[in-house]
This record gives sequence, C-alpha cells and structure tokens, in this order.
Amino acid sequence: MTDIGIAVEGESDRKIVSKILRKLDTDAYIVLPPRPRNKNGIYAHLEKIIFGKLRGYRKIIILVDYDNSKKWENKFKSKTDGLKKKPDAKNKKIILHFATQNIEAWLLGCYPNILKDIRNRNPDEVIDPVSWIETAERKKRKDKNFRYNKTAEGKRIAERNELMHFRNSKSFKEFELKIKDC
Repeated sequence: MTDIGIAVEGESDRKIVSKILRKLDTDAYIVLPPRPRNKNGIYAHLEKIIFGKLRGYRKIIILVDYDNSKKWENKFKSKTDGLKKKPDAKNKKIILHFATQNIEAWLLGCYPNILKDIRNRNPDEVIDPVSWIETAERKKRKDKNFRYNKTAEGKRIAERNELMHFRNSKSFKEFELKIKDC
C-alpha cells in the first residue's frame, strides 16, 4: 500500500495524474471531491477529504488548478494551514500544490511546436493552455473541428509522452519533487 494520497479537482485530473505517476514509478491513491467536482468542491470538502477519504495516508497532496487566481490561492493556503494544526494531522504531511495555470499546462511540453510559439517558453504562464493544445491537435490531425475533451484527451496525451515533456513546466517539476520527497 502507498503512503501517498492525492486529492484532485476532477476526473480528467485524476486520469492525467494517474498516467504521470505510473511514469514516475510511484503509487498513490487519488481521490475526487464530492460534487461539485471542481475547485469549489475540493475547497468545501477539504477537511472531509484529508481526515476522511485520505485519513490513512501519511503524505497528502491537495492538487488544484491555479487558474490565475490569487484569491483562491489565499483561501486554500489559509484553510490548509488551519487543518495542519488539528490533532489528527499530527503524523501527516499535508501539502498544497497548484498546477499553474492548470494541469493542462503540464501537457504543453508534449508539443514542441507550441513551446516555440510561446514567447517565454514557460507553459505555466500560458493562461489558456487548452486552446494551445486544441490548435496543435487540429494541425496534427488535420481536423479544424477538433475539440479537446479533458477526460479523454488529457489522459491520452499524458500516456503517450515522456516525463521530460512535462518537466517543461515548473509547477510539474515542483509536484514531482513533492511526490518523491517521502
């Protein structure tokens, strides 16, 4: 059994993280919040997730999309810091991690042409990574109507690429360090 529990916002995040963890040769239990399965849901149910679904895990990582929101960052940090002070958290390492801007930014490194098109070549600074992925996939597939489906496409992209592609993202590299730091 693993010592790592990870809470993510939604099903697409779970599938992407699952594929990445396999590449990292790391086992972790990944949970979703009760509905709504998004940032609001994980925030509203954070205590239940940490001390309920993930109570048996020594290291707990709360992985949320940053979405260019300092407000959400502050809310999550404040709540997480408060939960770390609870008696039940004594033997746990509770870690808050933001995928900057969202987890799809980690996938941008899988498209070398996108990185050339992005002036600063930092996937974490792209506000809407999904639109860049759609553009790259439209060209690749020669299908101008292609639409990115988070659940299906994110998993497929994560599955077919190497860790070096994800490491173009600073927030991914930080996540990888947090996973490995046991």
